[in-house]
Amino acid sequence: MQRVLQLDLIRRTKCVGQWISNQRHGQGRMQYSNGDAYEGLWIKDHRNGLAKYFYANGDVFVGRYEHNRREGLGTIYMVNMIQCCKVLTKSGK
Repeated sequence: MQRVLQLDLIRRTKCVGQWISNQRHGQGRMQYSNGDAYEGLWIKDHRNGLAKYFYANGDVFVGRYEHNRREGLGTIYMVNMIQCCKVLTKSGK
């Protein structure tokens, strides 16, 4: 596993983390062009496992991901609220 910084100038994204066979695999952080960021585990280029998702507005989701979608129980810390919990299904709803 190697630690790599990848910049995508067209999509304006930045990813720092572990890679195997040109895929994100292991711990990493992805900064998206809209200001959001994902920090957590990647498996074969998909968000998987325990992670934090930082929204550009300051809200933060802490929970599990499975195949790029929120899965199971997670906590959303909102800028204008203390916190709220919600069970999320595989569809992310």
